[in-house]
Amino acid sequence: MAFVTKSVLGSIISRVSRDDPFITIARQPGATASPQNIYFTYMSGGENNTGDAPVSTQDYIDALYKLEQEAIGKGIILVQSTSQAVHAAVSAWVKSQRENDNGRWHVFVGHPHDEVVADVAARCHRLNTIDVTMASPGVKIYDQNDVLQTYDSTYYAAIMAGQYAGSGLDQPLTNNTIPIDELVTKYDIDAREVLIQSGCTVAKFDKSRSQFVTSYGLTTYTQTEQRFYRVLFPKGAVDHVEWNIKTIVEQRFKGRKARVQTPGSIASLVTSLLSGFETIDEILVRNPGDPSSQAFSPVSVDIQGGICLISFSSWFTDELDFFSISQKANLQRLQSTVQANLT
Repeated sequence: MAFVTKSVLGSIISRVSRDDPFITIARQPGATASPQNIYFTYMSGGENNTGDAPVSTQDYIDALYKLEQEAIGKGIILVQSTSQAVHAAVSAWVKSQRENDNGRWHVFVGHPHDEVVADVAARCHRLNTIDVTMASPGVKIYDQNDVLQTYDSTYYAAIMAGQYAGSGLDQPLTNNTIPIDELVTKYDIDAREVLIQSGCTVAKFDKSRSQFVTSYGLTTYTQTEQRFYRVLFPKGAVDHVEWNIKTIVEQRFKGRKARVQTPGSIASLVTSLLSGFETIDEILVRNPGDPSSQAFSPVSVDIQGGICLISFSSWFTDELDFFSISQKANLQRLQSTVQANLT
């Protein structure tokens, strides 16, 4: 069965003009025919920024400051530089955003392709934060001329950032396929273990699938065994739940007149949101071994001086991994306190 699709010039112009703030599109006078598919051509004439003024640590700091002024509180940052000074600056910024309750960000970074295991592990130990993922090793990709090119692990970090942005909340990065041709360094089991214990996300070749995959999606935080902080999948789910509750409560109640029933109204709203995270997003779950269990506890709301503290405990689903596979559901319980500013 064959399908034929037809593009309408006016529809294309309308859609692009509506959805993309950075592109202006208009019909050329006299043009009436539909656009034709043409074979792509590679862009040329550009230069990598390796001249007299490469991107500096201060450039990153300035960019983050501008980002902080935008009405955005949650997102993904890909750092193309392998500079440890840049990594430290970006890491400090996302940490401050979390501590000051200004946002929830996740950063993906990489290292030079020829860096040895001990140095990569040391990088992770220096970062040591739940908001940064270090990808390793470097990768090799065939270019348009079928020449195998070598890239720092920032290339792998970019792949992970894209997968993280495009995946559903219930889709872990562990065992995701990596579209590359070779690894610069093929870590053995011992080296992989050293890096994983250091908080490094490592690629490997999966013989059963004949594909390169992410062995374990991690953050660089190693000061606890709690998976909410060490594993990227539940960490992202927790950020999504807590930040959305904070944002929606502030949108609905900020600046409104305080009433006796306000705490109850907020509790009802949060309960409704938590129910959605259970039934729609499927990131909160009930214990299948206990028919009477609930995915989350009753919500407690305390308002003092314009600050609303919302407390509840919930059960998050977790990924299966090569460390622990059992017949029981892999669940993680977390006690949350979300702060919403109502003034």
